[in-house]
Amino acid sequence: MSAPKIETFEYDIVDELKTKQASLVDIANNSGTIETKETSNTKTDTNKIILILLSVVVVIALIIFLTLNLTAPKQVPPLTQNSVASSTSQGTLKDILPTTNINIGRFVSTISTLGDGYAINILDYSSVYSYVLQNERSFGKELQDLFKIDTSTSTPQFKDVTLSNQDMRVLTTPNGTVVYAFVGNKGLAISTSTEGILTIRSVILSR
Repeated sequence: MSAPKIETFEYDIVDELKTKQASLVDIANNSGTIETKETSNTKTDTNKIILILLSVVVVIALIIFLTLNLTAPKQVPPLTQNSVASSTSQGTLKDILPTTNINIGRFVSTISTLGDGYAINILDYSSVYSYVLQNERSFGKELQDLFKIDTSTSTPQFKDVTLSNQDMRVLTTPNGTVVYAFVGNKGLAISTSTEGILTIRSVILSR
């Protein structure tokens, strides 16, 4: 009795290759006897390329960030009420307006330097207000001296100006401008501009 014949796929594979209907790789994959590493290697290479590109992008972004922060000029903060208030200095009326001090110095408590002007705290509003209006010409001359404005070619003539609900008296000359204003009944502001008066008013009212 002869041994039983074992059926194999050897002849089937040979026939398949001859007819070129399938490749050896396809046949091996279908039979499960050969594993291909080409696909896995391709995925690994792709992942490496992606990681390298991401690293390059991160490095470039970091360089740009550091360059902008190290070379960008620092901006000077704008002048605000708080910065003006923090840079004030105290003095007396005699230090800035000696002639006016002789007449109304006893009605003034403190003087603060604010930006390009002064805030004068007054104790008796009616006395100070009356003196300034009655002696506005000499008061204007003294203000011009205070702010170093040449008075040789000017005659103090103040005009009424209202800005942001604040009444002011403005003296404009070829050599410069002086402005004064009463802030409520407790303060007198003097400056070289209407904007300066408004800034000083804001500081006075915030106290």
